[in-house]
Amino acid sequence: MTSLVGSYEDEWKKALRDPELTKQFRQFVNTDESRQAIEKIEERGQNRAADWPKEFPAQKFEAKNLPTPKEKWEWVALATVNDLLPTDQNTTSAAVRYGEDSQLAIFHVPGRGYYATQQMCPHKRAFVLDHGIVGDDKDGNLYVSCPLHKRNYRFDSGECTNDPDMHILAFDVKEESGTLLVRLPPAEELDEMIGSSKWMVRKSTAEALGRAPATKIEIVPPLSETDKDASAASAGDCSTNGGGCGSAALDW
Repeated sequence: MTSLVGSYEDEWKKALRDPELTKQFRQFVNTDESRQAIEKIEERGQNRAADWPKEFPAQKFEAKNLPTPKEKWEWVALATVNDLLPTDQNTTSAAVRYGEDSQLAIFHVPGRGYYATQQMCPHKRAFVLDHGIVGDDKDGNLYVSCPLHKRNYRFDSGECTNDPDMHILAFDVKEESGTLLVRLPPAEELDEMIGSSKWMVRKSTAEALGRAPATKIEIVPPLSETDKDASAASAGDCSTNGGGCGSAALDW
C-alpha cells in the first residue's frame, strides 16, 4: 500500500500545471475560444444539455451549393503539423475554427497525407468527426466514420457510403514548412452553410421535430451577387415570388 500511495500521480493536476498538456484539451487547436454544440437549459435549478430529437431531417452539405466555385477557393493556414502530433503508425486529428462560426476537422493518415472535412456529422448534428474512426473501403478510398452512429464519409468527396441521404463538405489540405493549409471558400459563405450557431441542438428544435418528425429542413445556399441584385430590384414589390413579400428561396 505504501508503494502504491507513494507512486500515485494526479494526471489531471499535472495536465493543468503543464501548458503543453493543457493545450491538448482545447476545443480548437487554432484558438482558445470555444463554441457550444448543444443549447443549455435549466431544469430544477440546474443546467443541462437540451434533449436530442430522436430523428433529424436528412441533410446534404455540398460544395456546389456555395456561391464561390471550388476552383476559386483559397488556401488558408489553420493549423501546424505539431497540432496533429502525426505518427507513422496511427491516424491523428484535430478540430479547428474558421471564420466566425465554422468548425472543421483535419486528419493525418500515415502514408496517405492530410485531409479535412466539416466537423459536424449531419445525422445528429454532432460536432465530433475529429474523433471519428478512419478506414478505407475495398477500393482504397479513405473515409471517416462518425464515432456516434458510424455514418462513413469519404475524404475525397464527402459522400456518405452507408447513407445516401447524408453528405458533408470535404477539403484539400497541403503542408508547407510545418504549416497546414486548407483550401476553402470565403469564410462568410461557409459560416452561412455550416455555422455552429445555425446547427447546434436546441430545445425548440427537439420540440418541433417531436411534434412533426417528418419535418424537412432545406439548406438554402447563400445568395450570389446576381441573386442579390435581383432581390434588391424587386424589393417592395409584393407581386413577386408567388404573390408574397420576401424570397421563396428562404421558405422551408
